[in-house]
Amino acid sequence: MQTFIQASGICKEYHKGQSGVMALHGVSFSAQAGEFLSIVGRSGSGKSTLLNILGGLDTASAGKIYVDSQDLAVMRRYQLALYRRTMVGMIFQSFNLIPSCSALDNVALPMTFAARSKSERTQRAKDLLALVGLAQREHHKPSELSGGEAQRVAIARALANQPRLLLADEPTGNLDSHTAGEILELLLKLNAERNLTIVMVTHDVVSAADLSHRVLRMLDGRIVEEEEFRRMA
Repeated sequence: MQTFIQASGICKEYHKGQSGVMALHGVSFSAQAGEFLSIVGRSGSGKSTLLNILGGLDTASAGKIYVDSQDLAVMRRYQLALYRRTMVGMIFQSFNLIPSCSALDNVALPMTFAARSKSERTQRAKDLLALVGLAQREHHKPSELSGGEAQRVAIARALANQPRLLLADEPTGNLDSHTAGEILELLLKLNAERNLTIVMVTHDVVSAADLSHRVLRMLDGRIVEEEEFRRMA
């Protein structure tokens, strides 16, 4: 199997005044193309910091991290922006939708930066909303959507530029248990049918075990346990 993500000795230090706070201490892990990998741990364990580095939103203080053989550690700002636009889709706990825009416009927005024509952006946004079960809600604004619908729009938006890596940071944290289950089933479907590599940060250990090929447990900025739950096909 092809190694898609390879992280070695990742450290992250945040400076506060004259003191420093280590968020990650030499984290190393790998993931195969098409793998569903979950990262679990209590708040402050470093999960979201690691995900932000993997998504090119933050940079490591030390170590190496490769995604599809691209070394994120040596990328300049414009290279990271291109990486985020072409390789990665991100889903956040708080949805991060633009309140004044319709569902359709929220999904189409990332394609604007990829220089796609308006007609192409509109058609792909419609197709993606249909994929996540929201074909009839494309003209509704975020305030007119339920939490589950808003997260489905966010997932559609994350898929807009056909990423190979989908990162989900507590994607069900603001949802009730029934809606959360629907969102997780959608992620599982995307992983299985589109061979998307998914890395999900979550507090929900039970769901992580049900969905994931592997689960990494973090504590105090370190990976302290790794467990396999499903074998790759």
